[in-house]
Amino acid sequence: MPIVSIIVPVYNVEAYLERCITSLFNQTLQDIEIILVNDGSNDKCGEICEKFAKEDSRIKVIHKLNEGLSSARNSGLNNANGTYIGFIDADDWVEKQMFEVLVNNATTHNSDIVVCNYRSAYCFEKPQNSKACLTLDDGLIDVSKIGLSRYILDFFLPFKHAYCVWNKLYKHDLIKRHNIRFEPNQDIYAEDLLFNLYYFCHTRLISTTPEVFVNYFKRSNSLSSFPNALLSRLTKLVKRFENYANNNNFNDVVRITIPSIFCEQVLSSLDYFYHSKDIDYVEKCLKDLTNSIEFKIYSLKTIFNRENSKYLMTKGFSIKGRIYFRWMLLRLMVGQNSFILRKLIKENS
Repeated sequence: MPIVSIIVPVYNVEAYLERCITSLFNQTLQDIEIILVNDGSNDKCGEICEKFAKEDSRIKVIHKLNEGLSSARNSGLNNANGTYIGFIDADDWVEKQMFEVLVNNATTHNSDIVVCNYRSAYCFEKPQNSKACLTLDDGLIDVSKIGLSRYILDFFLPFKHAYCVWNKLYKHDLIKRHNIRFEPNQDIYAEDLLFNLYYFCHTRLISTTPEVFVNYFKRSNSLSSFPNALLSRLTKLVKRFENYANNNNFNDVVRITIPSIFCEQVLSSLDYFYHSKDIDYVEKCLKDLTNSIEFKIYSLKTIFNRENSKYLMTKGFSIKGRIYFRWMLLRLMVGQNSFILRKLIKENS
């Protein structure tokens, strides 16, 4: 049984795939399996995967119909044999010491999850003098002592550990024991965020390292840049976590964190809208909210939640800003979206 199973979802990334796979089989930790999940690619990705599998017996290839990123990762989990699980996207690449350092960290501290740093890359070559995206140290967070709610509000939501899964190492036994999986992409957006929230419900100890191991390649034409029905799908994400937490008897977590989790989805969506050049797309996303009962329910919970007010303060919102946020939610609840559209039209004119 390998120490680590590294799951790589693959879809139409033939220009970047070899770089990713090469960075994985060159790891200083040799006792690994690399699971390449070809999610119905219609370019040469399938051929590239098979070529590398013939060269290295640690590489396992799964070919499947295209069903999206979540389905590909779940297929990888269903076929993984490692003690630990890592996820890497096929257009990214990693430093050769990554999994040796993360495994050593996990075994030394018996941590349930290890978080490392990453850098953003905007060109094909390794970024030079690119700063780390997170502020991390060699730290330990005992979730069993501070409580899950405090971890979510003080560390996870403020993006101190990032929402993604590819800068983390997970215990496979914990994932199997609680049957944690990625939710379908057609239902929600930000599947990484929700997977992590599920996982945190069963986490005792989290360790961090400041070392930068992942090169996150940002492509302008990436599918993740064009989410459909963005805010409605993020509202569904909040609902699914609420159901999961309630079913696992984390009632206090629901009461304390759900309004702030919803608040963060609204803020990130609005930030995306304000930077969008597609006014028609934004208008459609906002219209979707008029049919979302969940959006109205969470908006009311957020408006009157004291913990959410504290959370907005940590994000730098003044009293005036917090009042404006509540006023904005009220207008979105009743379908008064024109104030956002007018601002977009003005800024893009």
